[in-house]
Amino acid sequence: MLYLGVIGSTGGVGVNNLIKAGAILTTNIEDILLHYPQFKDKRRIELDIKIKKEYEGIYNVLKEQDCFIEEISIKLGIEIVQLLQLITNMEIENIICQDIDGKYKLTERR
Repeated sequence: MLYLGVIGSTGGVGVNNLIKAGAILTTNIEDILLHYPQFKDKRRIELDIKIKKEYEGIYNVLKEQDCFIEEISIKLGIEIVQLLQLITNMEIENIICQDIDGKYKLTERR
């Protein structure tokens, strides 16, 4: 049993009761979409409509699979220097992010 805080403290009672009742741990949007996949498709359709013209190529590549910058460069025929400018802007706008392995992927924010 998970117990938060000092034994006898009531600080973790609410959380422990939720866990006991079968609550699902969620730390990011991917955890939620795992249990409610119907929202993932809807979100992607909305994102397709709002994507800026200059980001379309990168977005379409990453829609298919997560990629390293070199892979995106080859698929789109864009020099890495130019691609970095677009990717940086897309990261600032929270459209894409880089995972722990260094691959770029679409964010799950929308």
